[in-house]
Amino acid sequence: MLLTGLALFAFTFFIVLKHQSPATIQWVRDLVPFCPLAHYTGLKCPGCGGTRAYFACLQGDYLQAIRYNIFWIPAAGVLLIEYIHSFLYMIRGNTQPRWWQLVRARTYYGFGMLTVTYMIVRNIWDF
Repeated sequence: MLLTGLALFAFTFFIVLKHQSPATIQWVRDLVPFCPLAHYTGLKCPGCGGTRAYFACLQGDYLQAIRYNIFWIPAAGVLLIEYIHSFLYMIRGNTQPRWWQLVRARTYYGFGMLTVTYMIVRNIWDF
């Protein structure tokens, strides 16, 4: 239920901001706090640029969103898999098929390795 509520909120937020003026979108951007890792160490975390990528998507500029942070594509995939899992869990009750447990575990391990690799590579080659 919580994920459904969050998805509904995100969808509503997307629709509302998609039809707003650039000044309103800039106002929302100003509400987002700075990244402490980047501010204090100068290193970019895997999420750096994610907010700018999100707002570029809201404005329909998907290529610019990829330039800001390409990592949002696999992150969206993991969120989709988790949403499917929650939906299946809700329908089936407390039972999970064995194959789904394996998919989830491998997805999280792979995503964790991808996250660490992306952070290292983006700080070496500065992109």
